[in-house]
Amino acid sequence: METSGFGGHRKIYADLLKRLASADIARLAGHLNLPINNTGEAEIPFLGQTYLISNQGVRRRDQRSFPQTTGSVLIHYLLAGSSSRPAGKFVPLAELAGPLFKQSSYSQGALEGPLIKRFQGRIPEFLSIAESIGGLQGGLSGLGSVSVIFDVLPSILLQLIFYDKDDEFPARATVLLDANATQLIDFESLAVLVTIFVRFLTETEGSRLSKTQLEGYVGSPSPDNGKYPINSVRCLQKTEKPGQNFKDGLSPSEYRSRFTGDDDLASSDH
Repeated sequence: METSGFGGHRKIYADLLKRLASADIARLAGHLNLPINNTGEAEIPFLGQTYLISNQGVRRRDQRSFPQTTGSVLIHYLLAGSSSRPAGKFVPLAELAGPLFKQSSYSQGALEGPLIKRFQGRIPEFLSIAESIGGLQGGLSGLGSVSVIFDVLPSILLQLIFYDKDDEFPARATVLLDANATQLIDFESLAVLVTIFVRFLTETEGSRLSKTQLEGYVGSPSPDNGKYPINSVRCLQKTEKPGQNFKDGLSPSEYRSRFTGDDDLASSDH
């Protein structure tokens, strides 16, 4: 699952490893609210497994190899050491970009297009794959859609809204990011991160998803990543426009609680 479309990734990774060698791992992990193990490594959950980062580099808990693009994204995330938390608002990727990218069709061509091709007519399979990496069904979306919230990385939340095809309309997919995502990681690394995430979804066969297949992509799943399975919550099918800002400054736990549709929260105005 090498993200080969991003040039110079080997040199980028080597340069990042040099920066990592002198970084204050404990301080950076503290800002990101990441756990530190007893050997001083920061633990970062990503797509169902755990990466361990220290001054010596990046490794997977199961000691398997991984694409350098993945390592680069995780180092960028850790070195940023941001204390920002989710804003409580989802926006298109282009809204987080500079002026040049806003005119690009990258999101539609590289992200939403493959999702539509892979999952139209296969919503149960999509939900099976999403559940395997802790996706939470919910969020503000249009009637007739399926909406799932993912912690792509801690505090970097992604909403995927999917409308399946019917007799009148073709399938549609929308990928949205929390508005504070670029406060936690630079935009270029965020774009790579989302591309890796979409490739995982589209290249995993949900009907045959097994522990072996999951490890083939991202390594052994953590025994407890603290996320809610999709089948434990109900989908909020709202008519509000995706990306509506319902409240700023929510903590991650409050953010997730709002999306689960608890009766006391669902009855409040958004």
